[in-house]
Amino acid sequence: MAYTSNTHSFNINSFNTVVNATVEHEKAQLLEWLSPLEPRQRHKHLRESRLDGVGQWIFRTRELQRWNTVEDGSAHSVLFCHGDPGVGKTHLSSLVIDHFQDSGQDITVTALYCDYLDKKEQTTLNMIGAILKQVVGGDGNIPEDIRKAFDVGKRHWGGVGPQTSELLKMLKAVLAQRQRVVICVDGLDECLPDHRTGLLKALREIIRELPNVRLFLTARPFILDEIKRYFSDMDTILVTPSKDDVKILLKTKLEEDTEPDNMDDILREQIMETIPEKVSEIFLLVCLSTALFVEFYFPFTLFRSDDNGSIQFLY
Repeated sequence: MAYTSNTHSFNINSFNTVVNATVEHEKAQLLEWLSPLEPRQRHKHLRESRLDGVGQWIFRTRELQRWNTVEDGSAHSVLFCHGDPGVGKTHLSSLVIDHFQDSGQDITVTALYCDYLDKKEQTTLNMIGAILKQVVGGDGNIPEDIRKAFDVGKRHWGGVGPQTSELLKMLKAVLAQRQRVVICVDGLDECLPDHRTGLLKALREIIRELPNVRLFLTARPFILDEIKRYFSDMDTILVTPSKDDVKILLKTKLEEDTEPDNMDDILREQIMETIPEKVSEIFLLVCLSTALFVEFYFPFTLFRSDDNGSIQFLY
């Protein structure tokens, strides 16, 4: 009898395991149907490469503090950070995302990291789908209207994906049920113009209809006027290299030098004093990449110490 009971229990557990695996597989298929984009992977890489303290200045700006604290539906619900290539806009985006995710508040945070190398995949359809995918992907249950749309798509010969209008409608429905939402879109200038236009129209529609949503956008300055056409009341922050950030980066990398004997204390001190004063916008881009930064100070291809002990810049 005990043997029969154990066998019965084993069969039930096996059945539950199969059912759970099937459910998870179907959920993965549904999420892929919404969008092939995987912003979480990009964010994970950025998070792992960040240095503590770099970029924290943004949380002290009046613009971000107002954007974060204004009442729902305020004209200041859109914040646009613009700056030249290499000043650290993507780094700041990842910081803002984690700031709200780790806040302990009931905030739904979603992100898009636009990239020239992935511009063919970054269609309006896929980008809206990626936002929706992040919202419902973390939930235990997929909303019934999304599941039904997926089932209908599967029944078509060869299968069909959702339409942009359909995705936007589903996205607005799930966002409306959240207490507060932050949507971060980094590198808007790296989208193809037609798809950027479609995304901006969708985001404007969301902002107009859902007062619980905040937008955090970044891009190069040349599309500032374009963004203003969609969000005329937005606040803006000009992103420029921070000397404090550069000092943190220099100090960290010098401490990590695997061949410290190649650089004496005098040279290290001059590096810490001189480079932050000569910081250029493209330098911060180099600094934010650990691998590229090593090329900066070793084997001294960009600067050297002359006979008098002073730094000579070779660029």
